[in-house]
Amino acid sequence: MKIRLTRRAFVRVISYAVAVSLALGAAAFSGSRRAAAAEQKLLVVSQGALSELCEHLDSIAVDLQKGLYTNSVPLLARLEGSLSQSAACAKLCLSQLTEAGLETETIYKFLSQVGAYTHAVGQRLQSGKTLSAKQRESLAALEAYARSLSSGFGDLRASLDDGLLQFDPPKTTLRLTGNQNTASFGSSFQDTEQALADYPTLLYDGPFSDSLLERDALAVKAMDEISPQTAQTRAAKWLGCKETELLRESDAEGSLPLYCFSKGGKTIGLTKRGGLAAYIINPSFAGEAQISEKTAKRIARKYLEQLGYRDMKATYSSTYDGVCTIVFHSVKDSVTYYADLIKVGVALDSAAVVALDARGYLMNHTARTLPQAQVSREDAQTALSPALTVLGGKTAMIPLDTGKEALCHEFHCRDEAGQELLIYTDVTDGSEADLQLLLYADGGVLAR
Repeated sequence: MKIRLTRRAFVRVISYAVAVSLALGAAAFSGSRRAAAAEQKLLVVSQGALSELCEHLDSIAVDLQKGLYTNSVPLLARLEGSLSQSAACAKLCLSQLTEAGLETETIYKFLSQVGAYTHAVGQRLQSGKTLSAKQRESLAALEAYARSLSSGFGDLRASLDDGLLQFDPPKTTLRLTGNQNTASFGSSFQDTEQALADYPTLLYDGPFSDSLLERDALAVKAMDEISPQTAQTRAAKWLGCKETELLRESDAEGSLPLYCFSKGGKTIGLTKRGGLAAYIINPSFAGEAQISEKTAKRIARKYLEQLGYRDMKATYSSTYDGVCTIVFHSVKDSVTYYADLIKVGVALDSAAVVALDARGYLMNHTARTLPQAQVSREDAQTALSPALTVLGGKTAMIPLDTGKEALCHEFHCRDEAGQELLIYTDVTDGSEADLQLLLYADGGVLAR
């Protein structure tokens, strides 16, 4: 028997079929979007985890290296706390990269033991004993392993940044791009770990660079506020142009309020109180060097004096892309104030000043009352690690993590392997207040 449909019934059947098809298509599209969103979320998490893991491993290596040089219980306790925190964060990052069946037992064991071993070392020092040669050897081995881990994961991250590897979101793996054979993050990692079995985001221009910027600006606190017109007049003078050529930019507020102006690619910020130059940027392509770094330092020092910044001494410098950046600190009565920091960039081809950053100085420079020294330089040097040779030193006021400052004996030292470092001993009680590792790069001296 044939079933005959009326025209109205036929239209209804077709309409229902189209509606069902659209509904199924919408559901499929919605499901596809949700899956894509989930994959993208996993991709972002994996990329962030790899980047953070590299940072924590590098921090562990640096803290272990510092532990090799200190004989101070309080400083070692600080290093222990930093190590424990970095190890815990590294474990968390590692757990986000193990969904492809990654074997991480060795690394997890290392991350668990590194803090415990440093704690044991601290207890030995607290009991009045010094580290034995074997214990220092163990610390050195831990530092070397951490450095290798940091280097291995750093290579993977660099390959990711260069586009040689990419994450496969569903499996949390990295695979080679292009026509090359694919390789999972797990296999790449296992190769790295096997090799370990059988090292700047943030290196500094000098010790304590950019410290203590999160508070009211002390240098201009008692100064009167200048008008925008006065600021524009000074800005034109320092940029070497007419006032009418300047463009008034939005003011910068916060702890260091600024009037901001620009001319072409040049920009300048002046403090609303006092009208001092906080920063100047003059981007330009540097050609072949025509002056030496020594000459660049003289130019930078004279430039600071013209801006009203006096009693500044060049302490460190670095050269990249034809621009020599000189780090200045205020010096008074033979005391170097590391928080009073100014950076000046001089182009080695044109001898022109192309950058100024005086925020550190403006935030921290103030009259200080120095504490009475209770520990002589000779006594402080005697308490240093026997593994170090003192090359020189000076007296310096350094910023602390607490936001305060400490007057210290600074010792420039070197170990048997040639690693140079700076150790700061508090003049009031002889405790080691801080330690900075020196790195001699092609561009200059860096500290971390």
